[in-house]
Amino acid sequence: MIIKSSEKEYVYPLSKDREIEISGNIGKSLIVIHDGRAYFKSSPCSNKTCIHMGAVQEENDWAACLPNDIFIRVE
Repeated sequence: MIIKSSEKEYVYPLSKDREIEISGNIGKSLIVIHDGRAYFKSSPCSNKTCIHMGAVQEENDWAACLPNDIFIRVE
C-alpha cells in the first residue's frame, strides 16, 4: 500500500497490522492497517469523507483526505 502526502510517499505492506500518523496540509491523519485492509481512522478535515470511505484492500482501491492532501492506494 502507498500513502502519499504533499511532502512524502510511504510504502507499507498490508500484511502487518499498524497505525500510521501522517502529517498533511491541515494536521495529522491516522491511518490503520489491520487484517489486510487500510483505512483512515481520524483526520482533521471538517467533513470526514475520508473516514466514511471505508477500508481499501484490493489492487487499485484508494481513499483520500483531500483537505489534508493525503492519498492511500493499494498496489
